[in-house]
Amino acid sequence: MIIAFEGIDGSGKETQSKLFCEYLKSINKDFLYMDFPAYNKTFFSKEIIKYLNKEYGNMDEIHPKFIAMLYAGDRLEFKDKISQGLRDGKIIVCNRYTPSNIAHQVVKAKKEEKEELRNWIQTLEEEIFKIPKYDYVVFLDVPFDASDKMVETKNTREYTDKDKDIHEENEPYMRKVYNEYQTLSLSSNWIKISCMDGDKIKTIENISKETIKAISVIDNVFM
Repeated sequence: MIIAFEGIDGSGKETQSKLFCEYLKSINKDFLYMDFPAYNKTFFSKEIIKYLNKEYGNMDEIHPKFIAMLYAGDRLEFKDKISQGLRDGKIIVCNRYTPSNIAHQVVKAKKEEKEELRNWIQTLEEEIFKIPKYDYVVFLDVPFDASDKMVETKNTREYTDKDKDIHEENEPYMRKVYNEYQTLSLSSNWIKISCMDGDKIKTIENISKETIKAISVIDNVFM
């Protein structure tokens, strides 16, 4: 089983996915944690770093299919490890997965081209590269204004020495990505976790509890 944690930058994906792994450990479930992109660990992630640091130019100068191939290629390099984990009966927990690629690239396309691009990326990852399909997606619903504040509090990342990467600095783009996630989250195997209490983000502990409860409701293997 593959469970992917998704949300815009600063929504707490890494924190919540690791807390979920701690929960799995506490109930004696075997799991494998994966972090995408795997910065500096794969051939393709090194090119992703160049993209995020604008070494290929500004976002509107690069076709989204090219960037989609980089992110899919990063997962491709871990396909055998993921597949072996599944054969071994492990629960694969991912900080980002295929939906991130779709959400971030589709918003760059013209309105009439969006659906074609969604299908193209899904075909690339699942049929051409044959990357195992996720079973559930946990969408951490944090609007841009709140997530942007969280990005500003992050320590220096291993892939950039800038305060914000090519995505994070582009407010209109990030708002579109958030809206795309909302659209994707309508799928039946997506679990939306509202991380806001009014205009404030809920505590990490409360979000984790809600996430575990929501996942347990749809699949009793986690109870």
